[in-house]
Amino acid sequence: MAIDTISETLLTLPSATMCVPGKSTVSVATMQRWRKRGVRGVVLETILIGGSRYTSLQAISRFIDALNAGE
Repeated sequence: MAIDTISETLLTLPSATMCVPGKSTVSVATMQRWRKRGVRGVVLETILIGGSRYTSLQAISRFIDALNAGE
């Protein structure tokens, strides 16, 4: 599913690092790796707007749900 720029809450990758649940925030490099290479075949959805890379709260949720779908 693609990011819907109208209905989803857009975040820059640096601000999205604080929205990943867990003990501490992930690094921007980790977010970049998730969007480029993914984890176990699951890639974090992002979009490019005016030269800046964005993801959304909903895309992060879909990413986490997809990683845990097989468990």
